[in-house]
Amino acid sequence: MKRIYFATLIFIFIVFTQLISIEQSKGFINLSIPDSTQVQRITINDGSSFMGRIIEIGEEKITFETKYEVMTISVFEREI
Repeated sequence: MKRIYFATLIFIFIVFTQLISIEQSKGFINLSIPDSTQVQRITINDGSSFMGRIIEIGEEKITFETKYEVMTISVFEREI
């Protein structure tokens, strides 16, 4: 009986941790640095769009290179 109780607790714990993980990953976008032949479009919250490519990804900022400039964008400002 103790084994069934223990197994049930472990099962509930695993399901609960998976649900938390799924909830935390909502809205997550996987950013990557493309090779030099690829072009990306990034749109920030004010509606501005830029064509170029991501050259660096940090925890709170993205460095984005366009034809005319290199810009730093907060990860909280972008929609990709």
